[in-house]
Amino acid sequence: MRLYLDFETRSEAELRRVGPYVYANHPTTEVISVAWALGDGPVVKDAAIPLADNVLVAHNAEFERCILAAKYGMEVGWERIIDTAAKSASAGLPRALGKVADALGLTAKDERGGRLIAKLSKPRRPSKDNPDRFWERETAPEDYEALEEYNEGDVVTMREVDHALPDLSPTEQALWVLTMEMNERGIQVDRAALPYAEGEVERETARLAARWVELVGCAPGSPKGAKLLGLDSLKKASVRRALRGTLHPNVREALLTRQRLARTSVKKLPALRDRTSPDGRLRGSLVYAGAERTRRWAGAGVQPQNFPRGLGKETDLAFDAVCHPGALDLLWGDTLDTVAGMLKGFFLGPFLVGDYAQIEARVLAWLAGQWDLVQDFAAGTDIYSAMASDIYGHPVTKKDMDVGLGIAKRQLGKVTILGCGYGLGWRKLQTQLEEQFNVLVSDDFAQRLVNTYREKYPCIPAFWGRLERLWRLTVQTRAGLNSGTFPIRSAFRETPQGAFAYLILPSGRGIPYFKPQTHLLRPPPKSEPGYEHDVPTESLGHFGRNIYKGGKWEQVPTYGGKLTENVVQALSRDVMAEAMLRLKQAGFDLSLTVHDEIVAEAPAERLKEFESLMRLVPKWAGGLPVEVEAYATRRYRK
Repeated sequence: MRLYLDFETRSEAELRRVGPYVYANHPTTEVISVAWALGDGPVVKDAAIPLADNVLVAHNAEFERCILAAKYGMEVGWERIIDTAAKSASAGLPRALGKVADALGLTAKDERGGRLIAKLSKPRRPSKDNPDRFWERETAPEDYEALEEYNEGDVVTMREVDHALPDLSPTEQALWVLTMEMNERGIQVDRAALPYAEGEVERETARLAARWVELVGCAPGSPKGAKLLGLDSLKKASVRRALRGTLHPNVREALLTRQRLARTSVKKLPALRDRTSPDGRLRGSLVYAGAERTRRWAGAGVQPQNFPRGLGKETDLAFDAVCHPGALDLLWGDTLDTVAGMLKGFFLGPFLVGDYAQIEARVLAWLAGQWDLVQDFAAGTDIYSAMASDIYGHPVTKKDMDVGLGIAKRQLGKVTILGCGYGLGWRKLQTQLEEQFNVLVSDDFAQRLVNTYREKYPCIPAFWGRLERLWRLTVQTRAGLNSGTFPIRSAFRETPQGAFAYLILPSGRGIPYFKPQTHLLRPPPKSEPGYEHDVPTESLGHFGRNIYKGGKWEQVPTYGGKLTENVVQALSRDVMAEAMLRLKQAGFDLSLTVHDEIVAEAPAERLKEFESLMRLVPKWAGGLPVEVEAYATRRYRK
């Protein structure tokens, strides 16, 4: 039977800052309310939890399991747990319980929850009348009663979500279990180096802040700074644009100082320290299906997915130097940049690291039937140089620079291939080049980049169109479709909460789209600029995360290029996921997956076996030119 369980706790530790493993084991952490239900039975408020042989169901179940182990001494295997947050994300819905309940039209969460948790779960400032560090039941009886009602309500809502959404498939459940095992195993952190690195960051930040005050006349965070420098804003893009112009030397130095002070990656150092357990291992760094419907992994806590690329083979040298004040600046010239590049190196192995080279571009070419590109990948052709050669009209090597633009020609070919595969237009490519590489290209040149890609690989734009038509027809007919020749098929499912359309991948997995819809858009009047024809066009949409509105969940538009991005990223993830399960079966202790990398804690002697298992092509992906770059390292690096 399914046991639905939810805890409310309090602690001197802050859950968001330290993570579930450190939090659960903190000596001040205690359970202040527990609610559970067996199957469809009544919700019970009782600390005597009937775990027995029941299947544990919880929302973000990693937390409940940590509390059970740390505070109740109750061990439950990951294979006996169902996580409704994972089910929600896998269905293309919000991970937060209240948001998924709203989306599905289920029992709404108690709006008092946030206030109650803020008051009862966190330490308070003692007063003369109440010296306690926390509100107790005797001093806040009504709040505790309300918290228990809130706790019960979460169990009811969680159970409704569990009933409304299908369980993960056996393969996906195995991947969720693997993710939790990786989180629980954790990664050894070089805690000895942390205070040295933090000290270097503090000294350099203080020096830069003092220099900013000298140059500008106000604190670095003051809103007066922009006006004093003659700018409208000190946002990243504004500073970058200003630096391209002619500036007074002091203004230029101030803006360069601002850029260095704005580096956020070094702020991960305190997170590394706070989230590392007493045994020196960082736990809970992965989120299964963090990217929702594609089910790619995301990071939690220190967010390893957001670490800078790193120092490569110079990583060990940087760690040898960091204990000597000023050595980083002497060797590399920028302390903050160097410390940011060291972040990956705080993870200690020995590690085996395998990276699926250009996996998305390879999967896209394979799906679209762009066989000349597939053959180029299989033959080891430098496709980035080949693209650059077509752009410039002459052979391009890795050493060739576009002096006028200040970027390597091959790099421009790489940006074009990686950027244009999902229907990216020339204006957005132009913006991408400016924001990521500080490279300004003309409208004509940006159009040339996009047109060169589409003309060189015509099967890929054709794939966007075919996929969009498949999706549209599926929604209009409210039925699944299978052309027999197109590699993607579709399915449609009606539920009491709303309809789901699915794009079915060659791996057999469906990408879900909740509440899909098509509707006609009226054409612009003939007097309006840009008028072309009288035929209305159709807009496609579904319920999802709107990245342009801070991640708000609502009806969002989609199109062939976006659907292609979903399909390719999901299928690339499935290639890697199958390899992870193979590696686990072979006895490898997996530590991380970061983007297209798999990281295992294993000796260098197993590198060949590790790489060969990653290189195996899934049965459903015959002809896919998989390429893996693997290496052994003492510290994690790139």
